[in-house]
Amino acid sequence: MKPDRDANGIVRSWLENGVTQLPDRVLDDVLREIPAIPQRRRTWGGATLPHLNRAAQVGLATAAVLLVVAMGLAVFSSGRGVGGPIGGPTPTPTPTPMALPQDGMSLEAGAYVIGDPFPVRVTVEVPEGWTAGTVGPLEAGAFGGDEGGGVVSVVIVDNVVSDPCDASQPQLVPAVGPSVDDLVVAISNWPGFEATDPVDVTVDGFQGKQFELTAPGTSFCRSEIFTWSTAGRTNGVSANEVNLLRIIDVAGTRVMVAAAHQPGKTTNDQVAEIRRVFDSVHFAP
Repeated sequence: MKPDRDANGIVRSWLENGVTQLPDRVLDDVLREIPAIPQRRRTWGGATLPHLNRAAQVGLATAAVLLVVAMGLAVFSSGRGVGGPIGGPTPTPTPTPMALPQDGMSLEAGAYVIGDPFPVRVTVEVPEGWTAGTVGPLEAGAFGGDEGGGVVSVVIVDNVVSDPCDASQPQLVPAVGPSVDDLVVAISNWPGFEATDPVDVTVDGFQGKQFELTAPGTSFCRSEIFTWSTAGRTNGVSANEVNLLRIIDVAGTRVMVAAAHQPGKTTNDQVAEIRRVFDSVHFAP
């Protein structure tokens, strides 16, 4: 009599259901298949295989089932089911950065890109509540949402001031050289400022320096304190303002990233948020 289901189908079902013990019906079905094989003596190298008794049949059937099980486990462990290959998890697509809007516009949380006319492609991620801070073609960034929230900006520095207390004085002559080290030295040497020792950094494979700059107190200058310049304007800072500066040579273009906050106004949580935005800045030539 032919069984309702063949042994292969039973074992396949057994594997797919994750059963760890062999059911009696599987063994019985396999045993019913064995008598259909002609039970005759076969000579193999001078030895003979005697007629199989019930115990031998059980052993042979069990071995056959275990062989199928082993083959099935190998298939499943390789990531292929009975019905063919099973695909892996679908990767989540990376959101396309949004263009950083004009100065003063509120920003949604997410990634933004600073591009043309800025000479390199820059991306930055900001949290909810930040505001765009684009200032001309060579300076862009974002302001923290709350008072004291600070600012993160990306700047192409053209030169620096010769006198931080008097913007009417000429810029540094001769102008700052083109290298990362040239700008680090020029900024670190202003009177009244405190600068930490610069450390080497690498961002997206581009080399540079990073250090912290603290502006002098209120008694040093009678009014605003001035720092670096772009082709369009001269930057000013508040008394005691702290700027974390990262100056990178991006395929021949010197880019400065500045993260500013005001001690006494900026909370520790805000400083941490500013630092996360600062560290999210990436470059492509």
